[in-house]
Amino acid sequence: MVLQKEQLGQDRQLVSLGRTLQALREGQTIDGLIQIVLQYLQAEFNYALIWLALYDTAGHRLLGKGGLAPAGDLTFIKQNLSLSPGDLMEQVVIQQRPIGIPDLREESRAGEWRKAAQKYSIQGTIIFR
Repeated sequence: MVLQKEQLGQDRQLVSLGRTLQALREGQTIDGLIQIVLQYLQAEFNYALIWLALYDTAGHRLLGKGGLAPAGDLTFIKQNLSLSPGDLMEQVVIQQRPIGIPDLREESRAGEWRKAAQKYSIQGTIIFR
C-alpha cells in the first residue's frame, strides 16, 4: 500500500513536470516563463524564498525577474546583483552546477544574500543555475 502511494506521488510529480515543460515550450515572453517556473516551484517544493533571475553576460550580473519572499518583500526579489569573483552566485554561473549551503546566514561568500538570510531566518539553501 505504501509503495502504491509513493508511485502515485511520483506519477503526479512527473505529470506536473511534463505540463510545466510543455508550457515553457509554448511560452511567449520572459515574464510568462518566469511565472510558469515560479508556479511549478511553489506547487512542488516548500521553499520560503525563491529568486528567479536572468544572467546578463555583458554586465556580469544577475537581473531579478520574479520570485517569492517571506512577508511578500518583492523589492528584494526584483533586485539586480553584480557578480564578484569568488562569491557564490558567480560560482554557480561559471561552474554551471548547483550549490547547497547548510546555513546561508553564516556564509561569507553570499554577499547580499547573507543579509537576506539573516533578515528572513533562512538556513539551508540551494542555488541553481
